[in-house]
Amino acid sequence: MLDTLIMEIISREGRKDTNNPNDSGGRTKFGISQVYNPIEWVNGPPTFERAKQFYLEVFLIKPKIYLVQPDFLRDQVAD
Repeated sequence: MLDTLIMEIISREGRKDTNNPNDSGGRTKFGISQVYNPIEWVNGPPTFERAKQFYLEVFLIKPKIYLVQPDFLRDQVAD
């Protein structure tokens, strides 16, 4: 259930390592910005597995979004 949501977010964010000069987040991979999440970039770009764990911990568990019901509302809030 949450894994599907995380995969959908990563799919929308993209898997490429990008560095758009018009993006204030700077270098980004899997939607994880180097500027706003530098700890995730200490050893280089985040891996796919780390990106999944990051979204689970930071976007779903920490703010307790995983508790929102029904599922379609939780998915909208998470995105």
